[in-house]
Amino acid sequence: MGGGNGHVRLRSSNQLELFELIIGDVEFSVFRTNRKTIGITVESDGSPILRVPRVASEDEIQRLVSRRIEWGKRKIQYAQNNSLSTFTPSFKLGTQLPYLGKFHTIHEGSNSTFGLFQGRFVVPSNETEKIETLAMKWYRETAEKYLVKRLRTLQEKYEEKPSSIRILDLKSRWASCSQDKTINLNWKLVLLPVRLIDYVLHHEMCHLRIHNHSNRYWKHLQNKCPNWDVLSSELEEKAIMYYISSQNNDMPNHSLEND
Repeated sequence: MGGGNGHVRLRSSNQLELFELIIGDVEFSVFRTNRKTIGITVESDGSPILRVPRVASEDEIQRLVSRRIEWGKRKIQYAQNNSLSTFTPSFKLGTQLPYLGKFHTIHEGSNSTFGLFQGRFVVPSNETEKIETLAMKWYRETAEKYLVKRLRTLQEKYEEKPSSIRILDLKSRWASCSQDKTINLNWKLVLLPVRLIDYVLHHEMCHLRIHNHSNRYWKHLQNKCPNWDVLSSELEEKAIMYYISSQNNDMPNHSLEND
């Protein structure tokens, strides 16, 4: 944090150009990359990061980020207050794992495969040392089925349809919509309550018609998902309760612009 507005200090010019930029009273670490849009991320310790196109001017960065500066401040404060309360699974018998916003205890059983049975995660008795591997495989396979089916159901409310749906291990997003109308979904969405999953799906479906975050886009989203603002706030504040990190992946955040 610091006073003033727009102070820039170059720190490095290696593969990723890195400098500090103060907008309002928030000091961002800014990376110039090959991405096409400006994205904001708040690390688990509350450190604010901006990733911007190499060609983006300081004025453009200032203008776009200023629109979301209050959101950024809330996100930073929340991360700082909750940096020690992030859900960290131990993948051991008797502990719990989330699915669709509910936590289920892991038990040993006679089943031949790992899965969710009658409200319990059951691991084969001869594979109790492989719980993490089995659980992550189950999550990915389940997400492939559940998220595609859920999106297919919701898309009945829309004129536009995705050209394809991909389930991926996205690094820092819950989802994205590309120019060719491909919707990419983070498999970790299945950790969240269904209402938050649906909000993310509506968010991306609306981008099939309007590929930006203009006032027209928000009106379209309001029409399809009337309580989107409440759900968006809940996603920002409570997703950390369910999130399971994977290698080199940060807690997803919404970008300021879409892909």
